[in-house]
Amino acid sequence: MPKLFLEELAAEMVLEKPIKDQFGLILFQKGIVLSEKMITTLKMWGISEVSIETDSIGDKVSDTVPIDPAILSQVEIDVELLFRNNTKRGPFVTELMRHIAFRLAKKRIKETTHAQ
Repeated sequence: MPKLFLEELAAEMVLEKPIKDQFGLILFQKGIVLSEKMITTLKMWGISEVSIETDSIGDKVSDTVPIDPAILSQVEIDVELLFRNNTKRGPFVTELMRHIAFRLAKKRIKETTHAQ
């Protein structure tokens, strides 16, 4: 399963991979069942996304739709144009651009499915 952003997580989802901090220290082991408190803790630690076992998602996240790589690629080009004047990109701006691209791709997918 692709990684899910923290906003998409729900209690009782199961971690597919361990979650590590910036120094490589394991915060939560693979196979842990998430609780609301753990999700809040991940937010406080600044973790933005985690890998979740597909079987544990079920209908907990209705917005989780596979993103077409072609749509994501086009959206990334659009986001790149928005940030074209930002020549000094640190980790924050790079992560911001990735989040924007993800959200725009999801929006475009929803628009195309509703239009059909």
